Amino acid sequence: MTTVVDAPLALAAHAKLNLYLHVTGRRADGYHLLDSLVVFAELADTLVLARDDDLTLAVDGEFARAAGPVDDNLAMRAARRLRQACGASAGARMRLTKRIPVAAGLGGGSADAAAALVGLARLWGDDAGRADLHAIALQLGADVPVCLAGRPAFVAGIGERLSAAPVLPEPGLLLVNPGIQLATRDVFGAFRGGLSGPG
Repeated sequence: MTTVVDAPLALAAHAKLNLYLHVTGRRADGYHLLDSLVVFAELADTLVLARDDDLTLAVDGEFARAAGPVDDNLAMRAARRLRQACGASAGARMRLTKRIPVAAGLGGGSADAAAALVGLARLWGDDAGRADLHAIALQLGADVPVCLAGRPAFVAGIGERLSAAPVLPEPGLLLVNPGIQLATRDVFGAFRGGLSGPG
């Protein structure tokens, strides 16, 4: 039996990095098939959750304005999907602090959604125990399942097939954000290159 958490929860939603990314095919529905090695950076958004009668989200931080409308935020969409999937009657008060640049290829929205799923599953306890978090994650976006796993992984398919990566050294990386937003859908929509074989 899962214990319902009453105290507020604070979760780190870490930026993801593709150490390599190969496009290996394309499905009939337009989704690209991938082969990638994903790791996570220290850079992270913070999601704080507390039980409440309603389901609300407030966004602050350096990139709050770029995160768009709250109703369309991936963390809020994840919360709604989880509540619908498990029939939970409980709500939550969520506060998201955005430190990961938006539309920068770092999976910030996906990490936020994964943090919402993990945190609300703990917050709502048994009410959320019936939900398949991995299935909900994939419905939200291709990067959400690996962010839900939260550890280095090889990613295949459209993001749903994960396998553990070997232990990797901890390199120092410099991330440079030019401030130009690139939506994932637009990037893959513009892809015209040849397909790669698996890495």
